[in-house]
Amino acid sequence: MAHRHPCAYGALVLAGEYEERSCDGRWRLEAGDFVVHPRFHVHENLFARRGGVVVDVSIPEALAMRYSVYRLADPEALVTGNSSLVDALRDAPARAPQIPSPWLRAFMEALLAVNVRVDAAARAAGRSREHAARRFREWFGISPAGFVREQRLRRALAILRSDASLAQVATQAGYADQPHLTRSMRDALAMTPARLRREGRSRGR
Repeated sequence: MAHRHPCAYGALVLAGEYEERSCDGRWRLEAGDFVVHPRFHVHENLFARRGGVVVDVSIPEALAMRYSVYRLADPEALVTGNSSLVDALRDAPARAPQIPSPWLRAFMEALLAVNVRVDAAARAAGRSREHAARRFREWFGISPAGFVREQRLRRALAILRSDASLAQVATQAGYADQPHLTRSMRDALAMTPARLRREGRSRGR
């Protein structure tokens, strides 16, 4: 099930494997992989029958501004404290996600356009709305409509770091108005944009 965490964190895979799906793509994660989750990042984990061993690692928000997957040379050193997180990630190669089919990628890119409808994006990709929505959910772990909402929410969270007024944040992120922004953030994050901004300023961001 897709879920999100209120704090930024890293997930270190020590054994086994699992699949992680999100708006950022789909990864097959294995021992030695380190996943950087930004604050509020929504994702879905699918563990194989034999499961896996995953350790959550506290990570500063400054190191978790975007979702990333790295392959660590010595993951045990991070667990034992013989290597700092910064040192562990410094030379770790970033891993790329699995590549969706060309039509599915075209569908995703169409959904990124402002105010596009799901059925219009499906037609542009040469598929029916039902087929496109089903395959999209299977690949990204979220519905097309949920993907559109999540992209809008991400834009709002980024703009909140600026000096723009909350009304301007709403407009620039693609919401109808400030109350729409507030309702959406409260539903998704259980926090209002005003509270998020206060928290960010109290942390010096």
